[in-house]
Amino acid sequence: MNKLLQKVKENLNLKVILGFVVMTVIFMVGRSVVYVNEIEPRREDVYTADVISGDKKGTMLPLKEGMTVTQTFVYPQDQMMAVGVELYSDAYKNKGEFSMKVYDMETNELLGEDTFDASQLTDMRAAAIDDVSYFNVGTPNDISGNENRYMRIEFSVVSLSEKSSVYLYANGNTKYNQAQVTGADTEDPLNIVVRGYCYHYGYWAEFFKWGTNVIYFMLAGCYILIMVFRAKPHQIFVIAGTCMALCYAFLLPPGTVPDEIGHIETTYYYSNKLLGIEEPDAESIYVRKTDQEAIGKLQTTPTLKEYNYFILNITHRSDDTKLVKIDATKGSDNWLLYAPAILGVTAGRLIGLNGITTLYAGRFFMMFVYLIFAFFAIKRVPVGKAAMFIIVLSPMFIQQSCSYSYDAMPIELTTLFVAELFSVLYEDRKIKKRDIIILSALAFVIASCKAGTYIPECLLLFLIPKEKYESEKQCRRMRIGFLVVMILGFLINSIPYLMMVLGITEATTELQQYSNSLNCYTVSDVLFNPGNTVRVLITTFLQYIDFYFEGSFAGPLGWLNIGINPMWGYLMAGLMLLGLTAVKDEPEYITKKQRVWIALALLATVAMVTAAMFVSWTGKGSTTISGIQGRYFTPILFYFFFLFRGKFIKIAHNVDNAIMYFGIALNVIVISNILSSTQTVM
Repeated sequence: MNKLLQKVKENLNLKVILGFVVMTVIFMVGRSVVYVNEIEPRREDVYTADVISGDKKGTMLPLKEGMTVTQTFVYPQDQMMAVGVELYSDAYKNKGEFSMKVYDMETNELLGEDTFDASQLTDMRAAAIDDVSYFNVGTPNDISGNENRYMRIEFSVVSLSEKSSVYLYANGNTKYNQAQVTGADTEDPLNIVVRGYCYHYGYWAEFFKWGTNVIYFMLAGCYILIMVFRAKPHQIFVIAGTCMALCYAFLLPPGTVPDEIGHIETTYYYSNKLLGIEEPDAESIYVRKTDQEAIGKLQTTPTLKEYNYFILNITHRSDDTKLVKIDATKGSDNWLLYAPAILGVTAGRLIGLNGITTLYAGRFFMMFVYLIFAFFAIKRVPVGKAAMFIIVLSPMFIQQSCSYSYDAMPIELTTLFVAELFSVLYEDRKIKKRDIIILSALAFVIASCKAGTYIPECLLLFLIPKEKYESEKQCRRMRIGFLVVMILGFLINSIPYLMMVLGITEATTELQQYSNSLNCYTVSDVLFNPGNTVRVLITTFLQYIDFYFEGSFAGPLGWLNIGINPMWGYLMAGLMLLGLTAVKDEPEYITKKQRVWIALALLATVAMVTAAMFVSWTGKGSTTISGIQGRYFTPILFYFFFLFRGKFIKIAHNVDNAIMYFGIALNVIVISNILSSTQTVM
């Protein structure tokens, strides 16, 4: 405590206070701009769904005391906060009371009821803007799950003075059910106009209020940690990483991350294995009924309907443990890629969370693992801590790591691997037993991921010089051990995939079956037609190199619908490069030999990614390789920028604090960018 107080006394000055005030003012101004431009345009408190269309030139049914009108209808939307009718008056003063009830046709359950004072209606002939008023009945307990629901509305005139003049809008459209009128005579069949009201603004109002508080907490907290307490990068990341991960979790809901719906189904498959539940057949997976409902709501490009479903249901509990089957199969044989999500979903099922909350439980377990891996990656790496900070906070890194995607674990594992490897390479010490255990474990799991795509990075273990070992014998034994570990990791989960690609076995997973149906290039096509192979490779990278580079750290996010301004992405790339640039009089660390071998490892990784997509996702005759995404290269970002470190580029002073805070500010701008993009894709 005394040390903390001493730091406050030393660092808290007028300049720091003014900086905090300026940061707060800029944030508040930016918050207002975003609200006006992105939130306020969406602030239609309700949007309406005409169940029975109104024709204002049609029939207006005059109302009398004791009159009751009953109308059946089918509600077309999922969300419903109220149902109403349209009233009109041509009298200056009205006196009376109306009552209305809404029932479910199947169960006769009363969904809502209310009364309306006729005195609220004045002579609408003088109305300048609107000549109709609405009598709405709220349905608070049935806000979602109403699509194609049969309902009955009962409108009654409890009392109405003789001088009152009130009408109920109706029409004579015979395609709707005829209204039943008692207490009055009607000449022709008619239908009263029924209107449903659905949430529109609710999610964005809540997200903006909650999200801006989280973002300001991040900006203020990180500023204080950096300027007042001189905290270390990994300590600052605790706040920055947690806040950004939470924002992404609710801005990009389950299903929006590429292939996430398939990964969710695979997670449930392995959760069933953990719970001892046998699947019904080879093409189906068991889930609870509440899980089936939640998964059925997921969309790759979310709409307001989906967002509102989340906010209305995430706090509910579910006692429904009945199992139902959905049409799905596992997407991968490697359960390790889903381990955190499997634990989260299983925990949600065991404690009785509803479907959507269980989905978020899986995500939060993934998020927790991301925060742990990124924290230790920043802490352990001896050089380029600010660059590592920016990389683990990059939009693509967060999106993948806080989702069900099986790209998350390889990205996180390789990031921690490079940190542990560099701590051995560049710290002035011998290799320890702890280092050997951690590096071996990481190499084993990395080699088992994505058909061994990232094995070239694991082979950089051989860069550890002999001098780092206790003896030459230990060096030789450890290198052989590392190699054996990588081979075992590769064989455990990659052999089935390779055998499928080579045509030795049939496809066993859903993704393999889909790949098989594409009539892809084969290994024989690649080896025996090298001219075409080279031509396709060159065309692919000439056409998409910028897409791959931007996509490795800054998007586009989701299913290629949520774009991030390239300027923000390239500013992040600049911060990564600056974070790995040598400071004057600081060791360069990287040697010429290491630079060459790291470059070769990166090229080999790119080749592995390209080859995997060529023979499993690219149909014969295609002039470019299909399926390559920028996120596949996220694990090599740190190595890539590290190659540029050296005497040819140096800066005068360490600017890590400025890099980190500017990176945090960029992430806030990106959040705003994502928010604006979600408006254009809904």
